[in-house]
Amino acid sequence: MRDSTINVDVANDVVTLRGTVASKAESDKAASVAKGIDGVKSVTNQLKVQPGDSMVNTSNVAKPANANANKR
Repeated sequence: MRDSTINVDVANDVVTLRGTVASKAESDKAASVAKGIDGVKSVTNQLKVQPGDSMVNTSNVAKPANANANKR
C-alpha cells in the first residue's frame, strides 16, 4: 500500500477508514486488517480507489483490422 493514504478513526469500538488507495484489493485488505483487531465491533470503509501510474493505458491500442469491415 505504498501509494495509499489511510486515515483511521476509532470511536466506540467502530473503526472508520478514510483516504485513498490504489485498488479495490487494497481497500478490502485495509478493512480486513481493521476487522481482525481485537475489540473492533465494526469497520466503516470510506476509502476511495484512485489508481496511480500503475494503470495500463489502453487508449493507443490498435483496433482489430476487421473492426470497421461491416460499417457502411
